Amino acid sequence: MNERISYELIQEKGKTKAHFLNRLDVKITQTTRQIPKNLPRRKKENNDSKETSALSMLISAVFIAAIAYFGYQQLQRFRLENAEPIEAQQLTQPAIQKSLPDTRSNYSCDGRTYCSQMSSCEEAKYFINHCPNTKMDGNHDGIPCQEQHCTSSW
Repeated sequence: MNERISYELIQEKGKTKAHFLNRLDVKITQTTRQIPKNLPRRKKENNDSKETSALSMLISAVFIAAIAYFGYQQLQRFRLENAEPIEAQQLTQPAIQKSLPDTRSNYSCDGRTYCSQMSSCEEAKYFINHCPNTKMDGNHDGIPCQEQHCTSSW
């Protein structure tokens, strides 16, 4: 017959077939191509653009986090530089006035430091006022052994 035709090759079930045959010698005003239903359609998604998009989002998130961290550091530095100084008196507890050693006392610093080692409130008071490193005033109010010996105030 010697007709000129055009066609497209497609893969179907592992075989190559010719589809969309067109007769080139015949002039057709309008053609519609029908794609067989059992052929898988190509996705027009570009994986490279997805990877680029995810990478750019990650870089943006890291950049924003770095800016936020830098801003926080600057804010802390600003607060520290502009903070009002606190007087030394506000930072320390009032000193407990210790009386001069009582030369008339029958007690002496012998290394005892705890309330359980004392026999009276008077002894505990002597130790807290005259001996170093005692551990008899848990609440630092100047009254030793409040639960064992000195149940009332001085």
